[in-house]
Amino acid sequence: AEVITRAAGLGGSAWSQVLTHGLASALVLSWGVHRSRAGLALFPLGSNRLGDLALMLLSTACLLVATLGLAQLLLSWIPLPTFLEELMQEVGELFMTWVREETFAAVVGLVILGPIAEELVFRGLLWNGYAGRYGVRRAWILTSVIFSLVHVIPSQVVAALCLGLFAGWLRIRTGGLLAPILMHILWNGAVVAVLFSEDIAEMDPETLAWDTATVATLALALVGFLATVRLLSRRLRPAGL
Repeated sequence: AEVITRAAGLGGSAWSQVLTHGLASALVLSWGVHRSRAGLALFPLGSNRLGDLALMLLSTACLLVATLGLAQLLLSWIPLPTFLEELMQEVGELFMTWVREETFAAVVGLVILGPIAEELVFRGLLWNGYAGRYGVRRAWILTSVIFSLVHVIPSQVVAALCLGLFAGWLRIRTGGLLAPILMHILWNGAVVAVLFSEDIAEMDPETLAWDTATVATLALALVGFLATVRLLSRRLRPAGL
């Protein structure tokens, strides 16, 4: 487990990790622009109205609550191997320690640079490559699945899949990357904010109460997400489907 967590970049200087990830992303994006005839057109901002962005951020908040609940519910139903549970616990502890001890670096890396770089790669570089070969629908699915799998940890895979699918939907509907980037920034920012909760360190996933209030909250979040997406689908015309 120690080898995997170190390979995941949870050890060492926080700023060295931010710099390393930033340089790696810049190299990948530069290579993509260089190899593509489209150049910077690989990364369009798309059409974004203030009202649409506000609805998108509201739907993101609803999806985040519903997704975290769904991930926790699946983990409570599906037994995991002991080594995987230990790995998840170790990664979680290291991650929370890193965020709390290196707050500014964590915010810069996880909330700002990370979402921008990941969206440029997955909904920009990879998206255009897959869309050109397989079509937009398959590009949507492929980039979402790959994005989820690189997160490795089961709970993160579920959340990343939901995030990726919604980011891809926004990429299609707006025709660009600004909406997915803003959505991703809000998502990561909310997760980092949760890590500063006084009770999060003592939270035991096995003792979480699935009472009426919890279920009602998740149901309300899901209904809110579906309602806002329906409004967005009426306001935004799909591009490329």
